[in-house]
Amino acid sequence: MLVRDLTIPPRYAADPLLRALQGALRGHLRTLVARLSPQVTRRAAPPPPRVAARLCPVTTASAPRPRRAAVLVAAAVSAMTLTGCSLNSPTTTLLRYAPADGVEIDGEDLVVRDLLVVSNGDGSPAVVSGSLVNRGDEPLTVSVTANGEPLSQEITVDPGGRTRLDGVAPDGSQGERLVLPALDSPAGQSVEIRLSTGSETLSANAPVLLPHGPYEGFADDAGGTVEPHPESGSDH
Repeated sequence: MLVRDLTIPPRYAADPLLRALQGALRGHLRTLVARLSPQVTRRAAPPPPRVAARLCPVTTASAPRPRRAAVLVAAAVSAMTLTGCSLNSPTTTLLRYAPADGVEIDGEDLVVRDLLVVSNGDGSPAVVSGSLVNRGDEPLTVSVTANGEPLSQEITVDPGGRTRLDGVAPDGSQGERLVLPALDSPAGQSVEIRLSTGSETLSANAPVLLPHGPYEGFADDAGGTVEPHPESGSDH
């Protein structure tokens, strides 16, 4: 405003000296105003504030409630079905069975394994076969009866030892067999065998097998060798 106010009245506007003085004063005033005015410095604009990246949790759509309920019901039914199968049909490996032709008897001290009778039956003599195991601390003296008939021979079993009724020794040698003089039951039937130690008595129905195959070695004391049946369909 100060520079603009330096004007010459109209009546002196034609004077060249005044016009020159006016121009000089305006130039000096502009320079003086520029020096006296505060300097404005430009500052860099502050950087935009950093915004921390936020990870949005990823959510998966859950199954509808009716579908989830159906899955749970199906799983429960399957579990009940499997449980019922295991109850009605127990695992075969959990069932005890005799891995031989004879029967087994478990007593407190006396244990009997593979108990059977070898004979042709019908009045023939019979060999009582099987193993006696003493799991006690004292020797056992065992007496045997077959179909109520006592056998004269008694067997002694040492503590922790094993003795066979048919006289076969651990080294394979043949000892005295336990023989029934006559057996009326035919092969394929069973004979009641009782074993008594004085402190306990064990009994079982032992099967009667022919002296054939693995039992052919008992033929001399079991009524003789089994004769093979003639082949059918022979020419006439």
